[in-house]
Amino acid sequence: METKKTIYIVLLMTISFALNSFNAYAQGTWTTYTTADGLADNHVRAIIEDHNNNLWFGTTGGVSKFDGTNWTTYTTTDGLANNGVDAIIEDHNDNLWFGTGGGVSKFDGTNWTTYTTADGLANNFVWTIIEDHNNNLWFGTDGGGVSKFDGMNWTTYTTADGLANNGVYAIIEDHNNNLWFGTGGGVSKFDGVNWTTYTTADGLANNFVWTIIEDHNNNLWFGTFGGGVSKYDGTNWTTYTTANGLAINYVDAITEDHNHNLWFGTAGGGVSKFDGMNWTTYTTANGLGDNEVDAIIENHNYNLWFADSSGVSKLTLNTGIAEQENTQSIIIFYPNPNNGLFTLERKKDDLNITILNVNGQVVYSKQFEKRTQHTVEHIDLSNQPKGLYFVKTQSLKTTKVEKLIIQ
Repeated sequence: METKKTIYIVLLMTISFALNSFNAYAQGTWTTYTTADGLADNHVRAIIEDHNNNLWFGTTGGVSKFDGTNWTTYTTTDGLANNGVDAIIEDHNDNLWFGTGGGVSKFDGTNWTTYTTADGLANNFVWTIIEDHNNNLWFGTDGGGVSKFDGMNWTTYTTADGLANNGVYAIIEDHNNNLWFGTGGGVSKFDGVNWTTYTTADGLANNFVWTIIEDHNNNLWFGTFGGGVSKYDGTNWTTYTTANGLAINYVDAITEDHNHNLWFGTAGGGVSKFDGMNWTTYTTANGLGDNEVDAIIENHNYNLWFADSSGVSKLTLNTGIAEQENTQSIIIFYPNPNNGLFTLERKKDDLNITILNVNGQVVYSKQFEKRTQHTVEHIDLSNQPKGLYFVKTQSLKTTKVEKLIIQ
């Protein structure tokens, strides 16, 4: 009886340590930048990181570049079409394209070029831009449909061609090179020839789609205005709302981080993180600048940046277990989540690895002796039930607990 009690205590301590480490990792350090720091305007609508790791922020007062130390702002006086900037991308030639309320502007680092309806753009209010695998640029507009630009010629697609609605707020290209358009009347897929539209009748949460991403498992996620967020795996639809843990059902932005967590920026409820099982919401009470989040990116340093109505907030995930991994990582395992089959890589330290289920039962254990080279292990836990597991690694210098998801 005493032995069983001891096992339970060890289990609770293990899980508690793991959860505390994860909470420290998730909370991190918040920093908010505003006009007082050099931002053009506090209402930020778009963010990208360029090939030189500069961050660009589209605001209602122009576009600001931040190199980590210095701020530079560009407005109509410099050549920007309009100071209201809702979309930014960097193309394959390192040109920056800005979708504004007065057309779209290209900046090559020196010169500005603006395109409007006079050139062939469907509408001068541009909500979203992408570059496809053929280097065509696609511009989603406010009421004019979507325009494709191949560098010389413009082609516009509207409801007459098969687009769900002429208000286009989000565009992505999936792993099969299909284009997906989030509109005010559902989401449309275009394979280059045929159009297919999905609406609430098919399983979409709401027909007003603001944002789309494709995750590492090729699932599509659609953030809607009022219906929550819908996941589409190519066959089945799953919708998540406040009933599941989403902050509010109005979703303006989605991104996936390097740990495959999904982050949902909402229109007034803050930002919600989903790790595949659990939901966590962050608001101004945690350090977010404002609860209306219009854009999210993760930069090369794994910092998360949130565009909101009071500036831009940075979440630095460099505390607790994450900081140890960044500075002295001795193990990585991937993919995560997985189907039970995954790869584990370790460096040359002596290392004990134990994988436990949520009941504290050991499902894998191995001791590695120090070697001159790091080793790779292919682990098969496909016979284990789906769910959450804890990976405990112990070396002479540190002990870590990380989560592993089998799905």
